[in-house]
This record gives sequence, C-alpha cells and structure tokens, in this order.
Amino acid sequence: MSRVLLVDDQPEALSALRAVLVGRGYTVATAADGAEAFERLQRTHVSAVVCDWRMPNMDGAELIESMQARSDLASVPISPYPSS
Repeated sequence: MSRVLLVDDQPEALSALRAVLVGRGYTVATAADGAEAFERLQRTHVSAVVCDWRMPNMDGAELIESMQARSDLASVPISPYPSS
C-alpha cells in the first residue's frame, strides 16, 4: 500500500486531504510544516509528498530543495499546492 505524507500548517486542510486519501486506500502521515516533514522523511519511507506551498518554519519550496539535496529523498515525488 502506498504511504503519502501530507504537509500543511492548517489542521482543517490536513484533515480534509487525509480523509480523501484514506478513503482511496492510502496510508497517510501528516506534518504541520516543512521542517517537521523533512525530519519525518528521514525516518519514514513514503511513496509521495503532498504539501502546502506557504508554511512557517520551512515552506514548500524549501522542502523541495532540501529533499532534492539528499540522494535518498531526491526521487520521492512531491506535489506542492498553493495556499488559499
């Protein structure tokens, strides 16, 4: 089963996205910002990352850069989405 990491600083957005993905059969982990996500990615294998673009501590662009700088994370697909 595929494991997806959702990253967003808005708990309501995380809950809504998580419900959709779990309903489609995915295992879902969550993080409240890019820094937490990057830390989690170093400990847990995921198939893909879906993240908010604007977040405190580390935004979506910084998360992408950090992942691409590491050979073990560079191939993990990441899809950022704009904040509303």
